[in-house]
Amino acid sequence: MKILCYDGKHAREYYDISTPEQEAAAYMRLFLEFDHYWQFYCELEELEPRTACEPCLKDLHRHCEKGNCVCAADSCKSQARAARQRGGREQEQKTLYDKAKAGDAAAARKLIELRKDGEYEVAEFIHINDSIKELENYKQELAKEKKC
Repeated sequence: MKILCYDGKHAREYYDISTPEQEAAAYMRLFLEFDHYWQFYCELEELEPRTACEPCLKDLHRHCEKGNCVCAADSCKSQARAARQRGGREQEQKTLYDKAKAGDAAAARKLIELRKDGEYEVAEFIHINDSIKELENYKQELAKEKKC
């Protein structure tokens, strides 16, 4: 059996994700809670697509606004790399958020996994062994040892 464990602020929640349908439902359930109740994704709703800054649009790259510019000119690349990487991560999360809002469970899972460093956004897999199968396997191993 596969379990998804969400260690929430007030309690631990466990979801049986043994089938693909159960797994999809569990991630959608967590996504909806994170989005509606906890509002973890509010900054993604307000995220505007990033563009090149006004100086770069006018080909004046030495005046580049490095903090938000996504210009790919050689003179801007190294200076704005961190901003572009941060913006790329934000855009990736925004895309996943939009897909999850539309009901895409795979996008919800990916978004939750990307943001697992958040204080209350941690969900982890737990594999639980079937005790009957484990007992039978162990008995078979014991029987093999006795034959030797």
